Amino acid sequence: MNFWTFILVAIGYLVANPIIAQQVDGGYGPWSEWTPCEVTCGDGLQYRERGCNEPSPSNSGLDCEHLGPASETKPCRLRSCRGIDLKRGNFLKSVDIQKTYQFTFEIKPTGIKEGWTNVFHGYNLDGNCCHFGQRIPALFMRSNTSRLMTVVPVGNNSRYQVNEWLPMHEATNVTIRQSLRADGTYRFALYYNETRIDMSVNTEPRVYKNVSLYASDKWYQPSQVELGYFNVESPIEPDYFKPQRGFIRQHIPLMDRTYEISFTIQPNKAHYGNEINGVFRISHNETLGSNCCKKGSNIPNLLITDRCKLYILNDGNKPVSRTLNPFRMTSVKIRQELTSFGLYSYTIHLDGKEVHQVFNQNPATYKGNTLYTSDPYHNAADVIVQDLKIVSPLPMNVYVPRKNNYITNIPVVEKAFRYTMEIKPVGVRPGWTSIFHATRNVKGNRNCCGYGSRIPALFFHSNTTKLHTTASINGRGNFYINNDMDMDRFTVVTIEQSRQHDGQYRFSLMFDYIEVYTVINKQPEVFKDVSIYIGDPWYEPSNVVVRNFHFENLHS
Repeated sequence: MNFWTFILVAIGYLVANPIIAQQVDGGYGPWSEWTPCEVTCGDGLQYRERGCNEPSPSNSGLDCEHLGPASETKPCRLRSCRGIDLKRGNFLKSVDIQKTYQFTFEIKPTGIKEGWTNVFHGYNLDGNCCHFGQRIPALFMRSNTSRLMTVVPVGNNSRYQVNEWLPMHEATNVTIRQSLRADGTYRFALYYNETRIDMSVNTEPRVYKNVSLYASDKWYQPSQVELGYFNVESPIEPDYFKPQRGFIRQHIPLMDRTYEISFTIQPNKAHYGNEINGVFRISHNETLGSNCCKKGSNIPNLLITDRCKLYILNDGNKPVSRTLNPFRMTSVKIRQELTSFGLYSYTIHLDGKEVHQVFNQNPATYKGNTLYTSDPYHNAADVIVQDLKIVSPLPMNVYVPRKNNYITNIPVVEKAFRYTMEIKPVGVRPGWTSIFHATRNVKGNRNCCGYGSRIPALFFHSNTTKLHTTASINGRGNFYINNDMDMDRFTVVTIEQSRQHDGQYRFSLMFDYIEVYTVINKQPEVFKDVSIYIGDPWYEPSNVVVRNFHFENLHS
């Protein structure tokens, strides 16, 4: 039989006996976690879903509808939508507090009072202070200030304290959280809005039964604040997870053109072979069921293979790969932001160091997205992912100074540092006015003029736009420089101290990247626990707009 005769016979056989692909019916994967309650107060619903992907239907196979619903809801009831009226001895409820917990409050100072006053107090051992079980937690306002003192048991200290200012006449979300870490430790942390104020490892976490919660307690006058809401959860989910194939962790309503995704990752082995393993993936819902390569299917997609090589795939940007250290946590930050010149900058940082930067020419916004940990198309990677945080859109980094406008805490300002911000004067005001102030959290006068009370601080002279820049230089806590600024125009102000080749530290002030003053600082210091204000507690605010504030410690 010659070749062409063989081909004709084979075709005839296939026509008479067509190959029929095997029908595969779909099967459900695991349920996602329940979404948070859809409301912040009152009655609402929680949702969870599961994907028809284990296996996915093919060759006219049945979908999963015959196996039951793909989504479920359940009711949730949160606190009353009305705020809590603070009254002395006002009992709220009793709860059990496990080793992990989260208290959340919305606190708005509306005035100050003489002496210690109480916002909230939880205890299961009668008495104000100072044994374990008597402050779990307790929140007080210091005398004649809006400085909140948070007291919790941490380690062998029954009254571990954190003191930080709350902005007057402004609601702040205060979160007190103790969580389980991947290394088995328990971490206490305090947050104001999204900013972490304090963190400590609790080496002796405890369980407290039948804790009575008061707002406020019976020992102190109630603080002059509005308590917009209060909620407590215990226990709470750990801060880490191990990927599971096809697991839907959460639904993300919006992935904007600006976002930041941060986490730490630890490979649990040194070699993954040639197999591609999934870590986590965010996909637009219209692309579900397709591994590749529809627009919106990777926003982003993280995979690991070979010798701990992490691949980061992202729509609009070329894949990026970097090798991770096995058995060690590496911090990862993926960020896309709108620059001042109108382009979207896409960056990747590993352990705080930028390893990739490109401008995304085709950024997109996606409504309705799913976070898989990991995706349905690859085996799950043997890794630990911790502190996964997704923020989108990025908050506008624009500020109008207000009196006592606390922004954040910087744990350490090294001898070499850089502050940058853009300042636009829009008017003048009588008297000294405050634009920006960085100061140590120490006893005594934090305004002026100790070493560390202005590191730095920026003011306007009365009825002018003359910038008065002060810093701790050469033993003077109020070393100052004066420079005129243009009205109604943003000026990039850079305050930098850098280590020179000869080991000395040079302090510099720059306007629009042009140096306007410099001096050798012969007495540089490291400052810890630094509070940042845009509009400080001691002066009326300047009539300016501040945007794109950034701080970084420089490598000496």
